[in-house]
Amino acid sequence: MGSETGGLRVFLPSSIYPLLEPGARPFARRRGVVLFCDVAGFTPMTEALSVMGREGSETLTRILNGYFTRMIGILEADGGDVLRFGGDAMTVFFPGDGGQRAASAALEMMAAMEEFSGIKTAAGTFSLSMKIGAAWGGVLLGVVGAEGTPRDYYAAGKPLDDAAEAEHHASPGLVVLHPSFAQAGHEGWRTTKTDSGFSLLREAPEAPPPLPPPAPPSDEALRSFTPPHLAELAGAGTIGEHRGAAVAFVSIAGLAWDDPQVHGRVDAIFAIAEGAARRYGGTLNKLDMGDKGAKVLLLFGAPRACEAREEMAARCVLDILRDAKALPGLALKAGITSAPLFSGPVGAPSRREFTVMGDGVNLAARLMAAAAPGSALVSKAVAEAASAALQFKALDPIRVKGKA
Repeated sequence: MGSETGGLRVFLPSSIYPLLEPGARPFARRRGVVLFCDVAGFTPMTEALSVMGREGSETLTRILNGYFTRMIGILEADGGDVLRFGGDAMTVFFPGDGGQRAASAALEMMAAMEEFSGIKTAAGTFSLSMKIGAAWGGVLLGVVGAEGTPRDYYAAGKPLDDAAEAEHHASPGLVVLHPSFAQAGHEGWRTTKTDSGFSLLREAPEAPPPLPPPAPPSDEALRSFTPPHLAELAGAGTIGEHRGAAVAFVSIAGLAWDDPQVHGRVDAIFAIAEGAARRYGGTLNKLDMGDKGAKVLLLFGAPRACEAREEMAARCVLDILRDAKALPGLALKAGITSAPLFSGPVGAPSRREFTVMGDGVNLAARLMAAAAPGSALVSKAVAEAASAALQFKALDPIRVKGKA
């Protein structure tokens, strides 16, 4: 495989490979363990380095990639497959695992976090901390979009929700097991049961060798699946950048992952959201399931500039909320912000994703969570920038996590 096409593999989890071959069914269900690994400390570092221009971007890219290379190396050695990055968080799948390999990787990652406890930069010294939640069960993997059109993939199912819930019960430095994890069996492990029914993982037996990963897709399949903006960023030396962008999170409630027809419903949502984003000059960054439920992340201004980005983001979201009414049983809501963000392909040489980081991303997610079904909450900056073209209703202040 040529170096150009081989580089495109980094933007896909290996669990998706079999779905890209000609004639393959566009979805599959597999059992295994899911880890949700969340890191604290990158957002204040991102904000501090954003004022330093290119030097800040280069520093942040180096630190991010160093962190992800270390952690993904541990995960892959135990057979872990990074399904999605959520800024600095990772959702990882261990297909066919009874729990030993995932537990071994989680504990080793925690031990390695000591290497990131005092990161010196020109903007100050920062420390990172991690929490991990683990769950077991059946994961639905799918690819959406038709041949010759923009496409994407998703991973969904109860284990992703359960792993995120377990992580929410953890404190920094801890690995928390969801009750479903016990179904995989972990006799002889050292755990501590909590009042909420979850367990703290203290020690696990030696893990068996990982399963071999699936064969990579053909060159043609990789080229047809990878969006042009990602193909341009496949080089391992690509540097992220700080730039102004509007961010829209759209929450999707009402999807039942055990429904035989659920893949078609996800495909229909993707078509609506991707079409609206393209219509207004934006990009559908990802379909993300698990933490904070099923959602779509849309970007206006990254990776490419977008004129009147706040107005375009708001118009896009209004179109999505309107068109999704044709899909019965679903409830959508959204949050939109506009802010300076760090954007770029981050990760390890073997697995990366184009992502955005910064306080504006976190706030958009909080506004999405606070919105009523069928509505969109926007930040004051969005309303002021787009008020000449759209009407907004000022609301009373609300309190959201992470804001004083």
